[in-house]
Amino acid sequence: MMYAGVAGVVAIIPFVGRLRTVFIVFIAIGYQLIIYSPITYWIRTKNGWLNQMGVIDFSGGTMVHLTSGFSTLAVFYMIGKGKNQMQYQNSASTFSTLIGTAFIWFSSFGFNGAAAFSSGTPAAVSLINTQLAAAGGVFGWAFTQYIFTDRTKVIGWCCGAVCGVISITACSGYVALWAAVVIGAFSSII
Repeated sequence: MMYAGVAGVVAIIPFVGRLRTVFIVFIAIGYQLIIYSPITYWIRTKNGWLNQMGVIDFSGGTMVHLTSGFSTLAVFYMIGKGKNQMQYQNSASTFSTLIGTAFIWFSSFGFNGAAAFSSGTPAAVSLINTQLAAAGGVFGWAFTQYIFTDRTKVIGWCCGAVCGVISITACSGYVALWAAVVIGAFSSII
């Protein structure tokens, strides 16, 4: 249920400020039934065709981030720019960004670590990989930002950390430690 809730929240992001709340609730429910549930079934059950093809997902990254991310991208592409033009405001609060990053980073430890369903080696590997991917994401973003602007900013570091923890979610229990750093860095660079 936790994965379904997170996927629903990410999927409704393009509608906030553009539709009434009642319609957003209906869209979230429709998303859960039409997109999230079938893909979860295809991946998590032995009868699912994606599972039979060998798709593995340690802690829901494919089901949550991939499906809701592509859904959000498709909606943004279809509806275009909003009336408020909020994307042109350049007033990011550093403190708020740090707090938000801390929440996402900390919750990713619970998200990825709990997916092992035990307190043994798989959970430990998942937690270490989550931390290393976040560190790789910070490095990748800071490196890229330094190349283009000759300086780095804390908000960029936060973006890199979030890129790292999101990109490692699906494979946090399956990859080697060095690969977690590469995945985090590569995801923040692209």
